[in-house]
Order: sequence, then structure tokens, then C-alpha cells
Amino acid sequence: MEKYFTEKQIYASTFFGGPIPAGILIYKNFKRLGDDRKAMLTLILTLIFTSALFYGLMQLPDEISDKLPNILFTTLYTGIVYLIYHRHLADKINEKIINSENKASNWNVTGLTILGLITNLIIIYAFAFSEPVFPGEKIEYGSMKHEIYFDKGDISESQLQSIGQILTDFEYFNNNAVQAVRVEKSTNYYILKLPFSKEFWTDSDFISLLNSLRQTLFIKTNKEFKLILINYDLTGKMETKEI
Repeated sequence: MEKYFTEKQIYASTFFGGPIPAGILIYKNFKRLGDDRKAMLTLILTLIFTSALFYGLMQLPDEISDKLPNILFTTLYTGIVYLIYHRHLADKINEKIINSENKASNWNVTGLTILGLITNLIIIYAFAFSEPVFPGEKIEYGSMKHEIYFDKGDISESQLQSIGQILTDFEYFNNNAVQAVRVEKSTNYYILKLPFSKEFWTDSDFISLLNSLRQTLFIKTNKEFKLILINYDLTGKMETKEI
């Protein structure tokens, strides 16, 4: 006996998991109705729409994306799901689920929603890793090819090399993983942006080490530096802290 996902189950999956889970549930409904063409088309369009949505959001400037409420995007893809369901599935599914035994279990919906969420994260991270960490020019430093980003004309390559050596001495540039920083020139000082997990931001030993780094940068380069710590959450939202 084939079991079908109801309209309410699809909407709930969309609300909690985004467009991918909804696409999976609609795909399975089409498959169980024997419409393989629409099932495959649903999967393809779901992946294209989700990829385009996430990529577009990542390209928006922070000052714009921060002002957009999350409910706006939820409403957008929920509306699309509503149109697809009522145009292609509503009548057929309602005929199939007159009896409760023809309805798919909520546990099944939960499992597929989790699968969809994981797929969402994979798409987000794929785009995130393909994008440069910072804007601007960059040089690679050391055998690990750590990245130092800068704006052309703001700072000389010899100064960038000196900063790279200092970061190596402080073991920020190490052989465990490739790190990226950005150096910016302000009117009276330079800014060094350092990605660091937020959990360290209130650690007194960590703050003391950063102050030592700032003093060493001043001594070695004869330039005043401000340090900006950067942390990105899973949604790509950036938080900063000045040292």
C-alpha cells in the first residue's frame, strides 16, 4: 500500500527545513503516483532554486542582508510549494489519502526533513568554500600558502611579508590549516582582520596574546594596528570584535 505525504506535512517540512525537504516530499508523491517525469523535474528544479537562493543571499552586501527578515524567504518558497502542490498534486493526493493508512508517518517526514537540512548545509558550505575569504588582492605566505588580503597601493609587499612572519611567530600561521587575514589602511593606523571562533573572545589569556601581537606589529612595522576578530555563524552572518 502506497503512502503519501499530506499538504500539512509538506508545509511543516518546508517551514522547518527549507525548500529541499519540500522538494523531496513532493518528489516522492510524484513517484508513488507513477509520474516519474514530474518527480525528476521536481528534484532538478528544487536543487536549482535552492542553489540560486543561497548564492544570491551570499552575494548581497551585509548592510542589505541584515535588514531582510528570515520570514521573507520562508514565505517565498512556501508560496512556491503551495502553487506546485495545488496545481499538480492536490486532487490526486486527496483521493489517495481518504483512509488514514494511506498517509505517510510523521516520523518519515521528520527523517526526510533532517536529510533536506543536511543537503541545505552542504550547498551552503560548497558556496562558502568557493568564495574568497576576504575581498581584494592577496599574497600567499609560507609553505602552507596562508593568505594575506589587502587593497593594492595601501601597503607594500615587504610590509605584508613582515606581517606574515609575525603571524607565524605567534603561531596563527601554522602547519595545521591554511589561515586567511586581511590588512586595511586607515587614516592613522592599520587594521588587521583575523577570523577567530567566538568562544575565545572573552578568554583573558587569549586577549593578552592579541595585545602582545598588536604591540609586536607596531615594533616590527612602525605602524599602529587595530585588530578585528571575525566570526561567521552557520547562516554566514558575521560578528566582529575590536581589540
